[in-house]
Amino acid sequence: MPTPLNGVPADVLVRNFTVLVGVFLSPVRSEFAGNFTVWPGSHHRLEQHFREHGLETLSNGMPDIPLGPPIQLMVEAGDVVLCHYQLAHAVAANLSTADRYTVHFRLELADINQRRWELMTDIWQGWHI
Repeated sequence: MPTPLNGVPADVLVRNFTVLVGVFLSPVRSEFAGNFTVWPGSHHRLEQHFREHGLETLSNGMPDIPLGPPIQLMVEAGDVVLCHYQLAHAVAANLSTADRYTVHFRLELADINQRRWELMTDIWQGWHI
């Protein structure tokens, strides 16, 4: 979804992708140290919400539904995380004295522009191995 800081144009309702790959270049061993944070199971809750209420609800921002408690990941340098695009995720504030370095890659299906909305209500399409 567009925000002033994420590069998604304001006239685009959503720009989903297929998988987020995070490669951690420095260790994060305590909470609130810039941790990659996820809400386990939120991708299923959001998928169900869009099936029941339609994707138009995104025009009002993120759905106000319970996502469950977040988990701040503890990682070592070299760890890699694969994250479904619809899994709610964020970065925790870094209150530590250490810098946190991570690179993220957003990978997408070749035909995502034609299937963008369909993939929001059937989140495992395109994940065939």
